Amino acid sequence: MVSGWRSPELESLLGARLDGSGLTEPVLRRLGSLAVEEGEQLDFKSTTYRPPRGSTRTWTEEQECCKDVASFASHGGGLILIGVEETAGVATGLSALTDGTAEGEEQRLRRALVNWGAPPVPTSFVPIAALSGGFYLAVVVPPSHRGPHCVTDPRDSRY
Repeated sequence: MVSGWRSPELESLLGARLDGSGLTEPVLRRLGSLAVEEGEQLDFKSTTYRPPRGSTRTWTEEQECCKDVASFASHGGGLILIGVEETAGVATGLSALTDGTAEGEEQRLRRALVNWGAPPVPTSFVPIAALSGGFYLAVVVPPSHRGPHCVTDPRDSRY
C-alpha cells in the first residue's frame, strides 16, 4: 500500500481493506450483486487500458489511465478496479483478464504513468487472482499534495 493510505469510505463500501489481504474475487463479485455505483473515489474498467485495434485517436488508452490516476490523486484518492463490468456506472459483473500476467500489466501501466503523467503519482497495484483463471487488477491512488496532476504529451513542444 502506498504510504499506508486507507479510505474509510471505500473500505466500508467494499467491506475489505485496500490491499492484497482484502481485495479478493468474492469482494469484487459482491460489487455486482449489490449494484455498487462508481463515484468520486471508485472507477470500474471491464478491460485494461489498451488501444482499440485500428484506432486513429491521438489520445492513447495509456493517457486515459494517467487521466484517471491524476484525477483521483488531485481530488482525494481513489480506486480503479480493472475487470469489473459496469453499465451506466453501476457494477454488473466481472470479466477476468486473461492476456498476459498481472505483473506484466502492472509494469506496462507504471511505465504509462511515468511516460504521460506529471508530476508522478505514487500508486499501488494489487493483483487479484480470478478463481477460474486470469486476474483482476486494483489500482490504489492515494490523494496527493503535489498536484494538480496532468497528462502530458511529449509530442507537444510546450512540455
